[in-house]
Amino acid sequence: MKFGYLLTNTVVSTVPKNEEPGHQLQNRAVELCAQMPGNFEKTITILEWYLRTYKEADFFEEFAADWGGCRCGVCGIPDFLRYVRVLAEKLNELNPSAELYANTWCISYWGKDPLAEGWKTMYEREVSGSREVIKALPDMPDNTHLALPCHHLYRPLTFTSYDSKGNTPTFPTQEDIINVHRAGRKVLAWPHFVMDDDAYRPLSWGIVHSEIRYIQQLLRTLRLMGIDSVIGNLYLPLLQISNTYAYGRLLDNPDADPIDLIRDFAKLVVVKDDVDKLVEVMVWVENNSYWEEQMPEDSRLPKLPVTVSTQRARKLAGEIRPNAKPAMPLPVSSQQWLEDLQISIEKMS
Repeated sequence: MKFGYLLTNTVVSTVPKNEEPGHQLQNRAVELCAQMPGNFEKTITILEWYLRTYKEADFFEEFAADWGGCRCGVCGIPDFLRYVRVLAEKLNELNPSAELYANTWCISYWGKDPLAEGWKTMYEREVSGSREVIKALPDMPDNTHLALPCHHLYRPLTFTSYDSKGNTPTFPTQEDIINVHRAGRKVLAWPHFVMDDDAYRPLSWGIVHSEIRYIQQLLRTLRLMGIDSVIGNLYLPLLQISNTYAYGRLLDNPDADPIDLIRDFAKLVVVKDDVDKLVEVMVWVENNSYWEEQMPEDSRLPKLPVTVSTQRARKLAGEIRPNAKPAMPLPVSSQQWLEDLQISIEKMS
């Protein structure tokens, strides 16, 4: 188990002193233009405080944007790289064994606002910006590595921005990863939404997910590109124990059968006699995933080969009995998770 800490760059909180920051959708912060006198110094001082406070971390990530960056039209990738270089040098002083990943998520926010021209422009500039960082890596401090969002390999919003998966350019390519490795640097994939979704998509927020087929496809694609390290994000980890379990198993073996993974998970959560019932329910959840619904037609995967009606999924979910003594620890009781599963099925209209 390793510990990593995310750092921003131009972000400064606007929350009054002694008041709780509040929740994500309140957006209580500002981004300071790094070109304005004193702003770089002010923001780097904040980031260095976090470096010192968590100096024993195994790694840090300098996150390009969302939040962060500057859309003044003058700032650009060199301004992001300035943060990366200064933080990498400071980290070398504080903890020579720690690593810093330059994370290019939303690096298109370093420049004129990309969303003014639509999502496709944002993604195209993310590719060019990421490649600019790749080109700069050989001249960065030795503890500097690369984290890539990999939107173009897995994400419905990206595919629809290009009108289809077939029209979406591949990024990163094998050549991109080879160039990073030639510089002696590591690559961490940062696909953010396939395990869980955020509050900005209410149709998938706060419900149990199952996207095993899409997780598997993503990990196989990363393997093909030459990437063997990948994050999995969780906003609501107590809900997403099934996706988390599957993600971990697929990291060990991206070719595992999704039905087998669902069955092994079911054995942990419910009594022996109800395993088959939970398998059917989770197949229904998988086959009716909002993640899949967002996909263009040419990027949808074949459904799992078990036909379960909505009516039957509801009925079975109400009959399943929890396993009071699971073979491995769970972060939430089986009873609670099964209740959340029932609520999720009702919400998946």
